[in-house]
Amino acid sequence: MNETPPKLADVLATERTRMAADRTLMGWIRTALSLIGFGFTIFKFLEAIQSKELVSQTMRPHSPRTAGLTLISIGVFSLVIACLQHWKYIKRLRSDQPYRPWDLALVVAALIGFLGLSMIVSIILRVGPLG
Repeated sequence: MNETPPKLADVLATERTRMAADRTLMGWIRTALSLIGFGFTIFKFLEAIQSKELVSQTMRPHSPRTAGLTLISIGVFSLVIACLQHWKYIKRLRSDQPYRPWDLALVVAALIGFLGLSMIVSIILRVGPLG
């Protein structure tokens, strides 16, 4: 039962792999944040254009809402999938050690995900500053 400590090269390789997984999650965070922000911008822009009488005749009434919700939903969905993938990968990477589920990238991803969900709810229910 005398386990030898892992070699420094193995420890450093594990840390590099973990940092690569964090960078991958941060890439997904940037992508999701762009989709969420672009979806909100499209929603507000098309809504402002639709308020003009001339354009409102050629645009369907729910077009701004549908376009914005679609982009925001894709952003939130991709972020949730990326978080699950990251969580499973890090858990598998450190199977011999106790798992710390909350690293900084995952916390930021969760906060942005909640922001996106609040935008979706606000646009659907037409409440709050976004509706």
